[in-house]
Amino acid sequence: PFKVYAFRKGTAYGDEDGIEIKYKDSKWDYVDPNQLLYWPHDDEVDFYAVSPVGSYGGFSYLDDGQLKIGYHANNDYGSSGGAGENMDVMYAIAKGRKKTSNNGVVQLLFKHALSQVVFKAKKNDPNINVQIKGIKLWNVPSSGTFTFPSEENTVGSWDSSRALKTKYSVGMDQEPVIVNIGDAATNISEDKPLLVIPCNLTKWDRQS
Repeated sequence: PFKVYAFRKGTAYGDEDGIEIKYKDSKWDYVDPNQLLYWPHDDEVDFYAVSPVGSYGGFSYLDDGQLKIGYHANNDYGSSGGAGENMDVMYAIAKGRKKTSNNGVVQLLFKHALSQVVFKAKKNDPNINVQIKGIKLWNVPSSGTFTFPSEENTVGSWDSSRALKTKYSVGMDQEPVIVNIGDAATNISEDKPLLVIPCNLTKWDRQS
């Protein structure tokens, strides 16, 4: 399921808290039929969508005229207690649509808002034994604000400058991963993808 937010002439059109859509009976439809929204007579409508529903902090129309999502990351990835349920937050934009556009059908092309991190290991020396008990990824922003792009064919941007840093652990609750000789790298990551707020990285200087 996903939520759609509509704007007409810069003002919320329909439910300002968004309209939830889900796939049922072989088609995408309103979760609540009472939220059914009709096209205005001749005005254009801008549509903004976020998926999945409830995986982020909130959606707001800010004073600077930019649409943003407030996102809070889950706790330690891959640990016990139900944590690590990373959400693949996606967004879509369809601007300037009218009831005469595409016979009134709004098509949404979703894009990924988060970055996926994958860990793999490989060894070439048969004389060493490699067992990986866990990996931790430190200093990742725990929250941030995603700003929708102004145009459909561009990408949005993140601001996590004020966020606290958190860590993610991989493989902490499982048996050690044994890395064997071979051409293919061993996947150390959890079955679920590790998704984080994009951020700039500084290469580690091992000499310091």
